[in-house]
Amino acid sequence: MKRILIPVGDIQNSKFAIRHVVSQFMQNSAVEIYLINVQPKFSRHIGRFVSKQTMQDWYQNKSELALTEARKMLESQGIPHHVSCKTGEPATVIANEAKRLHCDQIVLGTARKNSLMRLFENSTINQLIEKTHIPVEIISGESVSRFERWAIPTAGAGLIATFFGMLLD
Repeated sequence: MKRILIPVGDIQNSKFAIRHVVSQFMQNSAVEIYLINVQPKFSRHIGRFVSKQTMQDWYQNKSELALTEARKMLESQGIPHHVSCKTGEPATVIANEAKRLHCDQIVLGTARKNSLMRLFENSTINQLIEKTHIPVEIISGESVSRFERWAIPTAGAGLIATFFGMLLD
């Protein structure tokens, strides 16, 4: 039986990954589906002012909200699945969970971005690919906003131009 882990964060892009896995399941129901949501931990500075129980409740609520739509999509098709909510650095937690569950594949949905934009970001996908030997399938979702499409690469190009300008001075 094939085991697939689907990290669910931004539901708009995660929907594309879930739909992809649903179509795989419809062709071959010998698939176990695991959904995971990873909430980044608060900094230790926040922990000094908020109780541990309050933080745990907050993590749990955020995870449940993120997973609600994904669970509905699978349940509406009658597809059995497992759900887990974790905290920590997302790429590390996803890689460790996939290894622990003996997953055969990780399927992620992501926004469409240009290569220059991907060059300047340190995305969870890039980190995950570095941290795991389990195949990662990336399903493209919605395009990023116009602002993100142009502002980030432009800022990056400006930084590079500034750096080379300093070298030439």
